[in-house]
Formats: sequence, structure tokens, C-alpha cells
Amino acid sequence: TNISTFLFKNEKKADKLFDQMAYQNALHLYSHSIEKDPANRHVRERLAECYLKLTDPVNAELWLATFVNEPDVHPTMLYLYSEALAMNRNYREARSWMEAYQKVKPEDTRTKEKLTFYEHVNDFLNDSIRFAVFNTSFNSDQSDFGAHYYKDGLVFASSRSDNSYI
Repeated sequence: TNISTFLFKNEKKADKLFDQMAYQNALHLYSHSIEKDPANRHVRERLAECYLKLTDPVNAELWLATFVNEPDVHPTMLYLYSEALAMNRNYREARSWMEAYQKVKPEDTRTKEKLTFYEHVNDFLNDSIRFAVFNTSFNSDQSDFGAHYYKDGLVFASSRSDNSYI
């Protein structure tokens, strides 16, 4: 009984962290819980969601695959599985899972756009060879985004902690 009480408390702590969007910390606790109870679907779902939130679609796909074929799976998990597959560039399978999601949630307007994207993904990928993206001397290891020409220069937003001008 003590071990199950410990696992339950660990899972509840992880749930609280997840609700607070502390996904890395929640992931750590869920990982410990799943070692002791590999069949716990709630924990497997949360592991998959944490990995997606932390932009790790490879691990998200692996965890989603452990339960997505089960008969009572929540429709959201079908959608998330499709998203993970797409993030991993498995567009054909992503389309199939988005179609499965659409069957159970036909009112969700996102599915039409996603399915259209999957239908035309090769066109988008072919178009990408027309553009070159490269680092500049003022790039940082932080998020630099929203570049726009201004007067004779360039302005952009950045998450740098340094308040200096470049």
C-alpha cells in the first residue's frame, strides 16, 4: 500500500506541475511513475503531452503510439498523434490519424485545414527550395524574431537579456 500511495502522490504532484505548465518538471515525475506502473494510461498520455509541449515530437509519438489504438482513447489523443507524426514528417500517417480524428470530432474546424495541408505538403516542401535561411553576425542563441526593415536598417524582437543595441 505504501508504494501505491507514493506513486499516487507523485502522479498528483506531476499533474499539478503539468497544470502550471512546468512540463519539464512534470515529465521527470511522470517518468518515475511510469517505471513503477507502465500500464497507467493517464501517465502515458501526460508523458506524450509533456514531450509535445517541450517540442520533442519523437518521444511524443512513441508514447502516443502506446495507447492511441485502444478503443476508449480520448479523441484529443488522435489529434495529438497526428500532430506528432506530422512534426516528424510522416505526413501520410498523420493524414490517416487526422481523418480518424475527424470522424469522431467532425465539428472541429481545424481538421479541414490540416487535411488540406497534408494533401498539398509536397507543394509546400518544393517551394521551400527557393529560399535560403542563414545566420547573421548579430544572431544570438536566444529567440530573435519578427525582423522588419526600418529606415536604413533592420529591427527585430529578441529575448536576449542584454539591453544593448546591435
